[in-house]
Amino acid sequence: MNACRGGAVLALAGVFSAPAASDSWGGGAGVATDKVLRGLSQSGGRATLLLDLFYRSDGGWSLSLGAASLPSAVHQTAAEWTASLARHWQLDDDWASQLSATHYGYPGRGDARYRSYDEASASIAWRGLWSLSATLAPQARGQAPGGRAVRGTSVLVETAAHLPLAGRWSLDAGLGWYDNHRIGGTPYSFASLGTSWGLGPVQLSLARVTSRADERGRVSAQVAGDRWLGTVWWTW
Repeated sequence: MNACRGGAVLALAGVFSAPAASDSWGGGAGVATDKVLRGLSQSGGRATLLLDLFYRSDGGWSLSLGAASLPSAVHQTAAEWTASLARHWQLDDDWASQLSATHYGYPGRGDARYRSYDEASASIAWRGLWSLSATLAPQARGQAPGGRAVRGTSVLVETAAHLPLAGRWSLDAGLGWYDNHRIGGTPYSFASLGTSWGLGPVQLSLARVTSRADERGRVSAQVAGDRWLGTVWWTW
């Protein structure tokens, strides 16, 4: 699953899905009430359009491309696109793991182009119900005291749980920790708790997202404040 899907703060990643028996193509499109990444709004609390395309090989490799609109001046760019390459291993009937590399790009000139960065992730999952992942971004962008733009290493650790309920309902929860002190930030935690409902290719979800990033005044409440997050997603 491409990172651009947004919607859920801590989505259960593609590491939960066993590789297809044969090569396959697919994708999804949707709309979310906000574009949230690491507990922070990227669209200033405005709705965003999402697109995700992927290819999976029977050898465990996958390639995905994604795009999301950013209808806000928060980050001085109108869109985000991602490209991700991943390798999946089904360790046994219960456990799966995944390694992935992702590029985040932002169309535009000047500051928008400078925001582009890469990251590498390692994940492990159990029965499609729980996952743990660690992500390293060696050239993340931040802001030093005084407003000077800097680049450095950031580290992200996340865990997520998915619990099927009665009928078509499920409960989803996540918790994350983002260490951005090397790029002028203050490390913070974030979490989400929500429910989802699916019917065929359509999935609806509603979650409550909370972030502690604004506690020391480094991030505005518009970006980091608690919020409800709704998503409508259609796959093919």
